[in-house]
Amino acid sequence: MKIKTFLIAFLAVSTLVDAQSLRERLDDNSAVPLIAAHRGGFYDSLPENSLSAIEYTRVNTIEPVMVEFDLRKSKDGTLFILHDETLERTTNGKGKIEESTDSYLKSLNLKNSNGKLTKERVPTFEEILIHVKTNGLLLMLDVKANVWQEALSLLQAHGLVDRSVVLTFSPSDTKKVHLLSPEVIISCLVRNETDWTILEGLSIPNDKLMAYVNDKASETLLAKLKNNHIRLLKDISEHTKNNGKALDGESYRSILFKMKSGILITDFPVEVSGETTPH
Repeated sequence: MKIKTFLIAFLAVSTLVDAQSLRERLDDNSAVPLIAAHRGGFYDSLPENSLSAIEYTRVNTIEPVMVEFDLRKSKDGTLFILHDETLERTTNGKGKIEESTDSYLKSLNLKNSNGKLTKERVPTFEEILIHVKTNGLLLMLDVKANVWQEALSLLQAHGLVDRSVVLTFSPSDTKKVHLLSPEVIISCLVRNETDWTILEGLSIPNDKLMAYVNDKASETLLAKLKNNHIRLLKDISEHTKNNGKALDGESYRSILFKMKSGILITDFPVEVSGETTPH
């Protein structure tokens, strides 16, 4: 699909979009999963983890919309939205992000999914938060460095704790996030029943937890999660499982039907969103 590059005009907004909390949105859409755009979405001329990817996803998907982004910290301590530890793949810069100054990172341009340089700059986490809040979106955070405190403090400052889910992949990080922000919903990696037993031992309220599961999750495990009112989070992973291409409509409908509720992460949110309505 060929898409014109979006030029985002940063205008002062006096009225913010009203938005439900993540819990309310999940409850309102219990019969169909909430669609989350992996790194904002993967579309031709649009850079991953960019404001233009958010906008393309926002205007072309059926509500509700959630955007997933990766956080890293600069040498100066500012949080930027970048997936890799280094700059070469996604920007015209070089070196590690943690060794790069704010001024250097802000001078760089993002590459699109075809590797071509665009005019778009690397966004800061705060810029993303302003955009998300302004447009009534939901947010999924993949924190790539030990910046939990900084990330959660910014979520709190912008009033977005109740509209976010934070991904964690170890029990220690799950516990850390809960202690730092008891109200935020946390996604926890649950590969098997042992993982669930460990998670239960953390004494975190079930309504603040989601279970990140894969296709190998047993029926016994899924039943335990359901009985404990733990919603599921799954990743379609088209870029690793389907050579970076969207699946056909029937495949997406099958995935949505089997999952029924929770959050479904996809590289192609527009295509998946189009399958959430009756045909």
